[in-house]
Amino acid sequence: WRSSGRSWPNMPNPPSPKDFLKNLPKVDLHCHLDGAVRPSTLHELAGSPGDFNSFRESVTVLKPAPLQTVLAAFHVITPLLKTAAALERAAFELVEDRAAEFTRHLEVRFAPTLHTAPGLSVDAVMQAVLNGLARGSRLHPISTGLVVCLLRGLPEKQNEEALEAAKHWFKRGVVGLDLADYGGDVPSSAFRSHIQEASAHGMPFTLHAGERPGRGDLETALEFGAARIGHGTHLLQYPDLLDEFIKRRILIEICLSSNRLTRLIPGAKDHPAKRLSEAGLPIAFCTDDPGLFGLTLTGELEIALRLGFTELDLIQSQKDADEALFQYEGTPA
Repeated sequence: WRSSGRSWPNMPNPPSPKDFLKNLPKVDLHCHLDGAVRPSTLHELAGSPGDFNSFRESVTVLKPAPLQTVLAAFHVITPLLKTAAALERAAFELVEDRAAEFTRHLEVRFAPTLHTAPGLSVDAVMQAVLNGLARGSRLHPISTGLVVCLLRGLPEKQNEEALEAAKHWFKRGVVGLDLADYGGDVPSSAFRSHIQEASAHGMPFTLHAGERPGRGDLETALEFGAARIGHGTHLLQYPDLLDEFIKRRILIEICLSSNRLTRLIPGAKDHPAKRLSEAGLPIAFCTDDPGLFGLTLTGELEIALRLGFTELDLIQSQKDADEALFQYEGTPA
């Protein structure tokens, strides 16, 4: 396929599962910048306060925990990412980490207005992150795209500023828009004007949908014409919506460990990924918050194998992810 020219199925001596996963060209479509920072980097940015292991506990969630615990970690992380140097470093190291496991395309998402500070405008935040991504791509064989997040629960003014930044930087590093959660119970339908404005600008978008119980956000994703959705863990509960997702071939950004660690599912074996795939939906395995949850994309694919996905299934998932990249929107694969 386009990313590498590899063709695993035609190999006379298939590699071992370990070698297969190591050498499989990978695509990560759903990765939050603030949830991807190395704990060691955060410790350094915080001024190396006290014992590293104790600090790491405040910025990671390695066992299933309630949402409040997850949000508490971000309350420590976000204030450390309010300088241009910190943001550029975080973006660069993320590219470096993904490239080390043979990820060839990476879309990074974040909400820029969460990182502004006196003397650090939204545009300066955007420039710093894009500088880090570009530097990483120059040094490693990996392409990147930046997705700007609007957040349910964030003040309207901040979401408007984020949308303007996305439009300003679109096709100059920004490849699309996302709508994610910020602890507020706000329906996706409240962002109709934002999505319409982005669409009028030619910008593709994804939504966090089906992550919470209820069909509202899934219906809105269909109504708005989302190219992809994040998580989709409750989609199977609504057969009529599932049929429409299949008909439109809307890709589901699957985050196995994240869904388990945030208690969206009881355990890995309960994840609906296999059933979604068997129903005919294109899926992509993603990291979501690799620094926060202490995971890698390779590790997520290892879990997928244990859930019954075959090596051919994983190859197909990478092809589907590659074709769903926003930076290639409208371009033949």
